[in-house]
Amino acid sequence: MLCSAILFLPSAAHLESSPASVKHFFLKLWNFRSLHFESATQGDPAETVVPDGRAFGDNAVFLIHGIPFHSVYIFLPQNEVYLRQGSSSDPRRRIRVHSFQSLPQAGQETRLNFLGLRRIFVGATRERLQRRQASGRYEGSFVVTVVYP
Repeated sequence: MLCSAILFLPSAAHLESSPASVKHFFLKLWNFRSLHFESATQGDPAETVVPDGRAFGDNAVFLIHGIPFHSVYIFLPQNEVYLRQGSSSDPRRRIRVHSFQSLPQAGQETRLNFLGLRRIFVGATRERLQRRQASGRYEGSFVVTVVYP
């Protein structure tokens, strides 16, 4: 599953009111590993990938780089997303992914370390596969949003 990232900076009004902070204000997000669900066959049960903090597990891994010791908030999809086989809209060629979770926990304040770095681990649940699920490779994407408060 491919991952996307969105970063939000303070509003233009905030930047205009504190121009000295503009040259030091940055926030970057890199995706090091995509979310990975194991190979499965038609009728297999749902699979949950837990964000366990392992850089080489099945969870997605992101690295935030910003202002040292600064707080950030992480937001994940609240709705389901779909893995698809090609561009087909056929229900037998898509798989629902839902219940995204992260470490550190999404929606709560977390701090960057003394280097301005913080790793994020993301997991989710892939729905039970239909008995008539089409075989093949499925791909999809989801968005991780990181904001300074």
